[in-house]
Amino acid sequence: MPASFRRDGTLFQKRRRWIIPITLPYLAGLTPKTAEIHLVDEFHTPIDTSIDYDLVGLTVLCAAEKRAIQIAQAFRKRGIKVVAGGIHASLATERLQDHVDSIIVGEAENVWADVIADAQNGRLKPRYKAAELCSMQNLPRPRFDLLDMSKFLYNIYPVQTTRGCPHGCQFCEVQVLYGRKYRYRPIGEVLDEIKALPGRNLHIVDDNIGGNVSRAKELFQGMIPLKVKWSGLTTFKSIRDEEYVKLAKRSGCFHLNLGIESVNPISLNGINKHHNSVAEYRDLLHGLDRHRLAYSLNFILGFDEDTPQTVQRTIDFCRLIKPPMAFFSLLTPRPGTPLMANLTAEGRLLHQRFEEYEWDDPVFQPKNMTLEQLKDGPWKCYDDFYSFSQMMKRFFPRRFYMNEFFLNLFYCYAVRKRIDPVSCF
Repeated sequence: MPASFRRDGTLFQKRRRWIIPITLPYLAGLTPKTAEIHLVDEFHTPIDTSIDYDLVGLTVLCAAEKRAIQIAQAFRKRGIKVVAGGIHASLATERLQDHVDSIIVGEAENVWADVIADAQNGRLKPRYKAAELCSMQNLPRPRFDLLDMSKFLYNIYPVQTTRGCPHGCQFCEVQVLYGRKYRYRPIGEVLDEIKALPGRNLHIVDDNIGGNVSRAKELFQGMIPLKVKWSGLTTFKSIRDEEYVKLAKRSGCFHLNLGIESVNPISLNGINKHHNSVAEYRDLLHGLDRHRLAYSLNFILGFDEDTPQTVQRTIDFCRLIKPPMAFFSLLTPRPGTPLMANLTAEGRLLHQRFEEYEWDDPVFQPKNMTLEQLKDGPWKCYDDFYSFSQMMKRFFPRRFYMNEFFLNLFYCYAVRKRIDPVSCF
């Protein structure tokens, strides 16, 4: 897993991640048991391009494109075959195709065995793409035994129960990669996997665990006896169902992350996020407070309908609602999304140096504010939200969020140092 570059040209690396990512261990689970597998996450471990591997697989995110190409070139110069996959390889295939021996487009489950066999027999194809989406049944279990657990601050194990999202937000890659089809694993298989994990702390990595509320409630019912603690991503549409919230809490949920995106209803309509209603935000979030279920909100600034006043409205909203945690970023188009297509057609993209597609640096010309106003927006929100005075107002009437208070202290430090508060995850 290649790292991305910082703006000063150094690699973004830390001593440890906060939680365990799923991609590399899961691909190891797909790989035949006869193979000797090394998992290398460059976030915390250098990639040694002098090792004589038979096959190198790179999982590539948008911001890591440049580094992935460097790594591929280093191995290929030594005659070692390189395969690329992941979100960016699937959605921007043409940018990587000439730099690797083969690319996997989309899901790996139905093609990975062919890739391994073809590599062993010296007939690797330039591209692999499954004829259909995988069924989500009988999926292999991630090989967490191959990880160096000292590289993680917390042993929080990732679990996937669904794939895809029924919604069609214009900025999101999920609908492009998986379609609008919402698929889920058999609940019994999920519960068996959870039982077999070496720890009881989980992160459910679904793009939207509440895409089918009835199914999610059935899963939560099955999780209650397992005595786990978990966090995950859901939508405002799902938390309209109070039973869903209650069962999530009873099943061990200690944190939900919600894509609120905007406090501007016109902006929400403009990106097809019709399942969010600004008028409902206050009551729904206070409902989570009543059940003492911690949550965080993700805001995006820079939609076409946004103005400098949108930034202040976002600050005012957070002061009113007092969410335990919030994260603010700029709208950033990703390859393959409707947003990227629209901005390209309108000639508003500033560049396509994807290693610079960061959360706080505009890469397109906004409609109703200057580039500088847009760039300053997230930091203005962060400076206010994680100021000591606002933290005190949020938490000391609600002492049941003390774990989140201590995280806020860390985020306060990060913001003052102008470090992305979520960069360690």
